[in-house]
Amino acid sequence: MPTLTVNSISLPYRGRLLNFAGDRQYSPWVVGVYDDGNAANIWTALHKWKEALDGHYTHEVQNRDFSYRSLQTTWTVVQYNINGTTPIRRIHLYRCWPSVIGEIGLNMADNNFVSFPVTLTFDNIDISLS
Repeated sequence: MPTLTVNSISLPYRGRLLNFAGDRQYSPWVVGVYDDGNAANIWTALHKWKEALDGHYTHEVQNRDFSYRSLQTTWTVVQYNINGTTPIRRIHLYRCWPSVIGEIGLNMADNNFVSFPVTLTFDNIDISLS
């Protein structure tokens, strides 16, 4: 689950500090993508998405969409129970985009699944229990 932080604002009052809830801060969320036979396609699609956000050679936004309406989207992540049959909660990440796409290691001696990390950056989150 992504980290959610509510910063505190301290105000002096009659010789002591009172703490109030301040701004909510959403930290980027690192998720792991495992190879199910489509990981190379997912890796390529994520890189194309990043290219649309900021062209590698041109530093231009695709279709001059400076509001990022079509480039920062809402992602929904569903957490299931241990059997994988019943949803426990749904997480909606608003104005979400991949800020970091990790490497795919090419090590023939490694017997583990092929995987790579992706860091998701987002502006807002909504968590609902299923």
